[in-house]
Amino acid sequence: MTRIDLHRARRQAGRTLIELIIAMAIGMVILIGVGSLYLSSSGVSRMANQAGSAEDTGRIVMTMIGDGIKAGGYGEIVGSDYSAQGQTLFDGPVVRGCTGSRFTDAFNAATPNYTCTGAAPGDQVLFRFQGRYVMVPMDAATLANTALPDCLGASNNNQDAIFNPATPRAGAGLTRRVVQSAFSLDGTGTVLRCEGNGNPGVPTPIVNDMIDFRVFYRFDDGGFALAAGNNTNYTPVGGSIRDATFINTAAAGSPTNAWNYVVGVIVCVTVASREQGTSVQSTNTTASRCPRTAAEAAGGTALTETSTDGRVRRTFLETFTVRSQATGAPSIAL
Repeated sequence: MTRIDLHRARRQAGRTLIELIIAMAIGMVILIGVGSLYLSSSGVSRMANQAGSAEDTGRIVMTMIGDGIKAGGYGEIVGSDYSAQGQTLFDGPVVRGCTGSRFTDAFNAATPNYTCTGAAPGDQVLFRFQGRYVMVPMDAATLANTALPDCLGASNNNQDAIFNPATPRAGAGLTRRVVQSAFSLDGTGTVLRCEGNGNPGVPTPIVNDMIDFRVFYRFDDGGFALAAGNNTNYTPVGGSIRDATFINTAAAGSPTNAWNYVVGVIVCVTVASREQGTSVQSTNTTASRCPRTAAEAAGGTALTETSTDGRVRRTFLETFTVRSQATGAPSIAL
């Protein structure tokens, strides 16, 4: 074979087995690196989406409940005597609650029963306010547009009630619309539901993936103690943090309604992501949680527990002022 033929044969020869194995090994290393990077970034993105969804849910829930609590006890002002108490078209409970139980029959139109009975996951909170003008003259369309609905968006004559027909007060006997809403978890402890008196009877699910719902109350101890002697606390400064069981017990043993001395409501919700096991790093980790006792709520520290299901959790805690009860008496300007 000539030198030219040998050179031509070498050029036509394929890769050796060793070269092929080395090339395959390099390719596998590159594929593994790219795959790991993709899985890592995909997991981070998935967790971020789940966390964002949980945060959005929590904010919506807190806004929905908070707006109702802040409106609790609202009633249209009757007359111009600014120094008179009870000068609005509102009567009955402003806010009430149950700790780990539910109201017996809070939506009975004839005789509501706010007694807490049974055992249930989480707490229940109820608030009431006047939902439509009576004293202000306006046409039907404007009146409908200015009506405040219950938690399910209903505003109708199911909510109409006669105001203190047998009590000598301004506006006695008028029919006005009083909105009532109650929030609680369902039997599984995973769905936040609401019952409104616009369509009473069956609590309606409004938000999924709720794993805890706790409610505590800022209680005006000084005002409640003075009420036994028919006195008023003109300068309430807050008081203690209590749960609904304490206030219901105090109300049962007192000549006055202890719920009238709740000046703030502390609401806490914990939302979990829908997807489980979103990351191998989150299958056994520390997660935030709500306070479960009045002492924990009063402590004001961040609370955690171990989570083993890999779900992203977000806890929201906020205090809402019950504006109609935040002061012991109207301020008097001279």
